[in-house]
Amino acid sequence: GREGRPAFRDLQGRFAKANRQLLELRRNEMRGLGRSLVGYMQDEAPKDKGNFARNHRFRTFNSGDKLGFTISAPFPLKTFITEGTKAHEIRPKGQGYPLRFTVNGQTVFAYRVWHPGTKPNPYDERALERWRPEAAKALSRISNRWIETATT
Repeated sequence: GREGRPAFRDLQGRFAKANRQLLELRRNEMRGLGRSLVGYMQDEAPKDKGNFARNHRFRTFNSGDKLGFTISAPFPLKTFITEGTKAHEIRPKGQGYPLRFTVNGQTVFAYRVWHPGTKPNPYDERALERWRPEAAKALSRISNRWIETATT
């Protein structure tokens, strides 16, 4: 008879509870992955650029059935660091105010300087490579949990 089969309402309740648990697991995993990737980026970023390394952030988002995170980094400095720069002239922004910088401990003033350019530093790619194994494990945990929930 019917004694061995759960009622439809019971199944519906179990499914709703499992769905809430899976959503919470996904949210927690995304927060952890975002925090982890930002940590790697901060670790790999150059430290001689003021607060550049510390100013990397992440934000999780939930859009329909999609859950993820975005990373932000100081712009345009991140582009200059990751892609490098060509040699270029630097002039002061304010008219009448010279550039001020230190060379060998001496303060120097100038109305224009020639910057030799910088080599690309793909710190973000190094961070991503370090992060990928963690991301794969997290996605595997989410998949396994979904399979467990769907089959019990």
